[in-house]
Amino acid sequence: MPKEFPRKEFYAHTTERPLNCWEVVALKDREIEHSQKLKEYSEGRWETENKGWTSSPIPTTIDVESTDNGMMLHCGFTEYKYFLGMVKMAIENKNTSSLEFVHGLSTEIMPLTLDGMFFLNRRSAGATQHGVGFYDVPTAGQNAQMWIDKIPEEHNGLVRSMLDMTGFPRWNLVRYLGLRLDEITEVKYTGFSKGFEVSLDSQFNGYALLNLESEEILRRGKNAENLLAYRFDDLNEIFACIGNDGKEGRKIKEDIHGKVPEPNERGFVIVDDCYGTLLSNRRHLSANGYSEGIDVLRNRGYVIKEIPSGNIHLDDFV
Repeated sequence: MPKEFPRKEFYAHTTERPLNCWEVVALKDREIEHSQKLKEYSEGRWETENKGWTSSPIPTTIDVESTDNGMMLHCGFTEYKYFLGMVKMAIENKNTSSLEFVHGLSTEIMPLTLDGMFFLNRRSAGATQHGVGFYDVPTAGQNAQMWIDKIPEEHNGLVRSMLDMTGFPRWNLVRYLGLRLDEITEVKYTGFSKGFEVSLDSQFNGYALLNLESEEILRRGKNAENLLAYRFDDLNEIFACIGNDGKEGRKIKEDIHGKVPEPNERGFVIVDDCYGTLLSNRRHLSANGYSEGIDVLRNRGYVIKEIPSGNIHLDDFV
């Protein structure tokens, strides 16, 4: 039976315990050979819609080994234009049943401030080519050579390669929020997720504990005008507003400063694999609330499939 795209469904894997960065290892030990169909389609769309842009080399994860000792990510190398082409092909065909997946290797490490706040921001057309109008954790990012090439001299050596699962999330925190490295006390991985409403990639998730409060981040002004600050303890109240358009009886929860998210044509929505990030973090950071969060999202119409530990082949999730 054809699998419709987009659809309100995501897969989520949560580790048994929060993992240190060095316990999550990405290896280039797989070869990628795209079909002629995907190559021709992706290259044609790229030449038409992205002429003059650089299609960065990126890693793409094929298999994941998740155990009590950590996660090992088995990857090959490809280019961003093939990932983007895959997404555009799914949009055009309106299903994922026979889609040739390019999973990429992205991380979403949620910053958590001393006063218990996390941030969301709205995707814009200038920042991404899909998921415009959806909300996301702002420090998510694709591991890509182009980002390494753009790292300024004062942070030279922070990211060692496209497979660096320690340096990349720290650089995403620094470049988006304007943090100093000594303000990031620890980074933990809590799982991964894959969505079918927006993203289609496989994203490795976690949180970063910061030694400063949310007001200091907002005061610095680095992308502050785009940030919504929420108490992490209020997560399920935020989930309960998913799909609301802000009209009478369908209110959207405002952030701690009274700012209200701007809905798109589907209402207030969060990027699908970001739900996985927030749920996995909830399981490890809160005494309760994880199962309640799943219940709330299911009540908002989402199909949530939890992935157990073990040897995981990402192409199995269509």
